[in-house]
Parts: sequence; structure tokens; C-alpha cells
Amino acid sequence: MKLLCLGHAGGSGSRLSRALARKLGRVGVVALDLPGRGRRWREPTHARWPGLRRDLLEQARQHLDGEPYAVLGHSLGALLAYELAIALDAAGTVRRPEIVVAAARHPPHAPPAGPPLADLDDEQLLGVIGQLGGLPERAGGTLLRQQFLPALRADLALAASYRAPSGRHPLSVPLAVLIGRSDPLTTEPVAAGWREYTRSTFTLRPMDGGHFFLTDDPGATAAVLGELLTVAITERDR
Repeated sequence: MKLLCLGHAGGSGSRLSRALARKLGRVGVVALDLPGRGRRWREPTHARWPGLRRDLLEQARQHLDGEPYAVLGHSLGALLAYELAIALDAAGTVRRPEIVVAAARHPPHAPPAGPPLADLDDEQLLGVIGQLGGLPERAGGTLLRQQFLPALRADLALAASYRAPSGRHPLSVPLAVLIGRSDPLTTEPVAAGWREYTRSTFTLRPMDGGHFFLTDDPGATAAVLGELLTVAITERDR
């Protein structure tokens, strides 16, 4: 079993995969990084969704060898996970994921809670991200302003430009949505709207923590993911 991980705005799938790899035992955790993020930080970023969709599909194909897998996305990564699942289904040349897990994100058709983060000035934006717990560890002022902040703003612009596909394009695989109980950006009633995005099993699981609950407590995250993967595979084999 493999788990393809897609990170939050300003971050990378690598951070998420590192946090979970030691907790998930035999599950092979794989990071899918956007251009300009993580291991691909030297590459130019994609400013438009069509190119990004193609990039994600090509990345995923490089890691899929016929064995079962799941897709996990955090915040912006939840949108990316949904789009990747649509692209994999449309391609028809690789097996579908056992389950898609969207974390800490309102559904594609719903507006974000509060004012758009992209409208904040640099000090305000860094302050909000700091309160959420999303500033990079050991990052000084130069690193924040020269690397993290531009990446964060590019990702926020990407998220703001996203338009939900016409007709919702419900997935044919199980969809699980994880939210932090104290996350100010996502509420349980709003997150329940993800139910429209699958024709298969839907699960909504509130968890302790805020917006970054996935990496704040990787042990709890791994336990829930392990349960979801087991149930999805059991349901598939019935």
C-alpha cells in the first residue's frame, strides 16, 4: 500500500510525508511536490490549474506500479488530491485510489471562512499563519520573506483561482474528510458538503487540534489513516 501526500499552501508534500512515514508502518508514504516546492524548489511554479493537473498526474504515475494506494491532501492539498483523483479516473490507464482523504479544507464549492488570506499584507499574513501553527521551523526573517512568503502567496492565489468543476464530478472511490475541531478555517457543517463529491462511501471525522492537526499529532493521524485504509480495502473486496 502507498499513500500519496499533497501539502498545504506554502508547504510541500514532503513535510507531510516525513511526519507520517515513521508512524504508518508498512505503508509507503510518497510526497507529491508542486513545482517550486519541497524537492522541486528550483523549478518555476504553475500559476494555472490545467498545467498543474497534468503535472500531478505525471508525478503520480511515476509512483504507481499496480499496488493499492490512497491519496491524502492537506488544506490546498485537499483540492489537489480531489483534482488528481479526477485526472486518474479520466486517464483510465492506472488503478483508482482505494480512498481519497481531504483534510482541513472546505469543499470546492464553498467559500472560505473569514476574509481571504491573499488580501492580507505581509505582516498580517505571517501573523495569521503563525497563529495557525504553519510557519516553517527554524525559519528566520530572511528565509520567511525570500522563500516561504512568495511560495505561500503563489499558492493562495492558486487556491483563489480554483473553480469547482461543473456538475461536481463526484468520485467513484471512497472519500474521507478530516478536520481539526479548533480549526478556524473549516467547520464541521461546511466540511460535510464534501459528501456531494463522491458516489461511494463518505466519512467525516473531526479530530483534536487546529489547522495543522495532521502533523501536530502524526500518531493520531496515522491511526485514523490506518483505520480508513483498512475499511476501504475491506469494502472493495466484498
